[in-house]
Amino acid sequence: MVDDLSIRRAREDDVPRLRELMEAAHRDAGAYFEDVGDDFDGLDDEYFPDGEFLVGERGGRIVASIAYRDPGEMIRSVADVSEKAVQLKRFNVAPEYQRRGYGGRIYDELEACARNADSEGIILHTTGRQTAARRFYEKRGYDPVERADIEEFSEAFELFVYWKRL
Repeated sequence: MVDDLSIRRAREDDVPRLRELMEAAHRDAGAYFEDVGDDFDGLDDEYFPDGEFLVGERGGRIVASIAYRDPGEMIRSVADVSEKAVQLKRFNVAPEYQRRGYGGRIYDELEACARNADSEGIILHTTGRQTAARRFYEKRGYDPVERADIEEFSEAFELFVYWKRL
């Protein structure tokens, strides 16, 4: 089934659809916070030329997204990050396409991009509520490196940081 997923680089005109995808995926996972996503404002400035942002389309609809860029302040505040590391961002799959291989397919494409860019490794964070995401990362060879209690946005939450050497 995942053969029908077309993967391409995100464009500025994708931003409204990317926000909808993120909100749907996060609400489904019980991990939605208001006021997240300021890195969507100016994809070119936030992700290119040193990062990457991919979208997966099926039938003209964006059903998956994934990106990497230089690690942000939140990650740097809780984990020691290599200069050649990239941070996984905006990994979302529409709820009706989850657990069907679409996330794995777009993830593999992004990891190949990071390897080709000579990244040393990928660091990411996810919340304690996102157990399916944590299982996905662990199956893909990520090691947990840090756990922190965060009190930002509108509520406190557990932050799990994972690392994978490339």
